[in-house]
Formats: sequence, structure tokens, C-alpha cells
Amino acid sequence: MPADIPALHRAFYPLRPLPADSPLYVDTLPARGVTPLLRQLALSFSAEGPSAQFFTGHTGDGKSTLLLRLRKELEAQGFLVAYGEADRFLSLNDLEVEDLLVGLAAILHQAVQEKYPRHPVGTFLGWLWDELRVIPQFRAEEAEVTLKPFDWVEISTKMRDDPDVREQVRQRLRRLQGKTFLGAVNEFVAWAQKRATDNGAKGVVLILDNLDRVPPAPAASGEAPDTHLFLGAHDQLRQFQCHVLYVVRLNLVTHQSNNLRQNYGAPPRVMPMIPVRTRAGDPNPAGLEALRTIARLRVEATGCRLEEVFGADAAQKLDTLALKCGGHLRDFLLLVQETLGTAAALPVTGKDVENAIQAVAAGPRLQAGPDRDVLQRIAQEQALPPDLDEKLRRRFLDQGMVYQYLDDEYWYAPNPLHGEFHGPGS
Repeated sequence: MPADIPALHRAFYPLRPLPADSPLYVDTLPARGVTPLLRQLALSFSAEGPSAQFFTGHTGDGKSTLLLRLRKELEAQGFLVAYGEADRFLSLNDLEVEDLLVGLAAILHQAVQEKYPRHPVGTFLGWLWDELRVIPQFRAEEAEVTLKPFDWVEISTKMRDDPDVREQVRQRLRRLQGKTFLGAVNEFVAWAQKRATDNGAKGVVLILDNLDRVPPAPAASGEAPDTHLFLGAHDQLRQFQCHVLYVVRLNLVTHQSNNLRQNYGAPPRVMPMIPVRTRAGDPNPAGLEALRTIARLRVEATGCRLEEVFGADAAQKLDTLALKCGGHLRDFLLLVQETLGTAAALPVTGKDVENAIQAVAAGPRLQAGPDRDVLQRIAQEQALPPDLDEKLRRRFLDQGMVYQYLDDEYWYAPNPLHGEFHGPGS
């Protein structure tokens, strides 16, 4: 069948994580140097008591796809997995511990209701409803007061969408008399866990994705918001009576790894970049082959052969795109998509590849200046300088200007889309 450029273009859509059972999935963990990562994440929930685990990596480099596979594996082991995206339940621009606890409860509430619809929450948290009904947005008609079940999802949604509601709820929760708010949340968690185990589940695991989208700007205290949250409120979060996996910013882990390990009792797990070059700067066969395989499977899913789309030198063209993206999966898909959009006909030409790279790199390319000088130093030292300004560190990692790789130890290199930098020996 003739190649269909629109269908090929759709096949490389970069913003959609693959379902857990997708035939397009390629296991890149061996190439990244973290083959046991999925098993390590799953094992972290084997403890009898509640646990908190932190998982990170570069934004857009396949974490959500891996989490969907983790979810499937945990469900196969008998767990009820409550998976939620933080930005659907929380206001990431303004986040306090009360908001996070409400969001976790809402994700768990939604999962239990979907899995066990015959077991509504009921009214056992009616006293907490009464506390919140002094806020106008939560008032109910008298006839509804005794009929309406407690709804964490409603609370989290209104807190996310309305700053005034968010602040009023926080203040009410902080001033509770008698029972504490954390106690109320844990009362609900115990109810949800009993529903799950009564229906044959081994236990409950919460996965909170997308917390790596928390803005990196410092809070009023000078701390980044997630540092303030996970280290400043760790005593409360450690008492949350459920297994939780938090997906957080890479900079939080690189800067606070020891503190997170000490406070939560487990080392944060990191998914490094796909290495398309070695530390010596040579092409890395394993990383390049992983990205070529990703491209081949997506092309074949449209009914085409790789050579029909990229020509007889398909491997060379794909390697050019892979080297330019630095092994970043989303940027690789974007570069392939841009190449297909640039091409007037198939197979694409070397000029099409060159034009696509120029188009994608035009935005982030740096001119001479302080940033470029620091990035050149990182390229030479393959490490983040110990005297690196904290605001600059956050920007480099949060904005994908510097990538982290693993080769016996973690090392760093500038994103090639930002320009050419010379590493050791060059």
C-alpha cells in the first residue's frame, strides 16, 4: 500500500503515553543502564506498612508509559492501583500539604468507586462535611445534608479551581477541634483498603503522576514548592497510611536525594536518559538501536516498511535525529514527526532531516553568554558544578537544558538541541 504521510505523522505523536499492553512499546531500560527499575518500583510496595517512594526522570522521556506498565504489573500481583495525574486533582501553582492529602484521597476515592461501584463511601465522614459546609461553595440544601455522601473528588476539584475555596478549606482543616484532618484522611484510607481486601485485593497502591510539573519558581520562603512540601511536611506525609509513588521533578531528587531517603526510608528511583553517545562522545550502539526500533515499530504499524519512509539509509537518518535529541524520547518523536511534515514526498531526504533539526532547534538554541559558558563547563566536567547557582540548576534541569545519564555513575551533558558543546578530549 502507498505510504500515508498523515498516518505516519500521527504514529509519532509525542505527547501520548503508550498503553501498558501496546505492541509499540520498546524496553529502553537496558540501554539506560537501569534494567531492574520496574522490579525495584514494584518491590517497594511489598512492605506490610505504608511506604512512600519517589520516582523521577526528564519530562517527556517515557516515565508515564513505564508507570502504566507498573500499574498493570501491580494489578497482576493483586493490588488495587489508584492512578492519578496531579494536575487533574491539584493546583500545581499553589500546593500545600492539605491540598496533597485531599488530592490523594480523591484519587483513591475515584478508583474505589470505579472498581467497586456497589460500595459507596457513605456518610461516616459527615463531621468533616459539616466543617466544610460553612464555606459557601460546599453548602447544601437541608434535604441533601443527610443524603449526600462524602465526596473527596468534589472537594479536590473545587480546591483546584478556586483559590479562595482552596485557602478557606486549608484554614478550616488546620483549625479542626478533636479529630485531626490527617486522621480523617487515614480513616477514609482504612475504609478504602477494607473495601479492596474484602473484594480479594492484596492491598492498595496510589500512583501520583505529573508532580514533576510543579513550577520550579521558589516559594516565598526561598524553597522550591516541592522541597517545601516533601521535606517541610514529611512528618505528616509519612503518617499517610497507604503505599504512594510520587512522580517528582528531577531537580528535587538530584538536590535532595539524601534527605528524601532519610525522611522516607527509601532511595528515590531515577530513570536516566537513553544514552545515544558514550561518555567519550562516541555513538552509543545500544541507545541508537533502541530509538531505531521505536521508529521501525511505529512505521510498520501504519503498514509501511522503514526503507519506504526513510530510504535505504534509514538507520543513518534516524541516528542523526537520535544524536541531535540527546536520547530524549519525546524530542526524538517530535524530530521524526517534523521530518515527515517537512518532506514533500517519501522517502524523506537528508535535506528533510536537516530542515527538521533546524526547525526544532531554532527555539532553544543559545547565543554566546553566561548560560552557554556554564553548559560548556558541564560538557567538559560531565557533572553539575558544585558552585552552580541553585536557580540556574533548577532551570537547566527543569527546562531540559542538561540531561542526566548513567554509566556506573550518573553523569551530565548539555541538550544538543541547545547547540554544540565540546566534551572531554575534544
